Amino acid sequence: KIALDTVRDYSNYLTQAFLLFELPFFSFSLKESMTRNRKMYCSDVGLRNAVTKSFSNDEGRILENIVFLELRKKGNELYYWKDSHGQETDFIEKKGTRIIQAIQVTQELNPKNQTRELNALFNALQKFKLKTGTIITKKQEKKIKQKNKTIHITPLWKWLLEQQTKK
Repeated sequence: KIALDTVRDYSNYLTQAFLLFELPFFSFSLKESMTRNRKMYCSDVGLRNAVTKSFSNDEGRILENIVFLELRKKGNELYYWKDSHGQETDFIEKKGTRIIQAIQVTQELNPKNQTRELNALFNALQKFKLKTGTIITKKQEKKIKQKNKTIHITPLWKWLLEQQTKK
């Protein structure tokens, strides 16, 4: 029962204090990008855990937050994207005028989510004319080739190490 303006104000205060970060929706239309909902990420996963009222293990969201923070360090523009069927790709990375990377994050690929995660990423690769994409998981590792596209499924720890060697 909190007014929407109050939520916006507090969200803005937390963003200005660098406690929260907003991830905008990617669109070639500035108007659409500005009017769509934004995803929020916490600057510190420990802080997030301390203030979140969760009755389940949120490992997937924690992994996604960690990936966001690491991608943010690179200084490129970050977005999320949904296709016309509502399938969401967690991260679209843009450098200059080019989309350079599409990333999905999930705790694990399993029979329940595998089709959704793969389809969302394949659709992003197709849309942005990318040849490879990445799915970051807690511990799975695999390579999938399909439709002239390659998806690297990699554990978070390994992906983080690779990011350190790229610096």
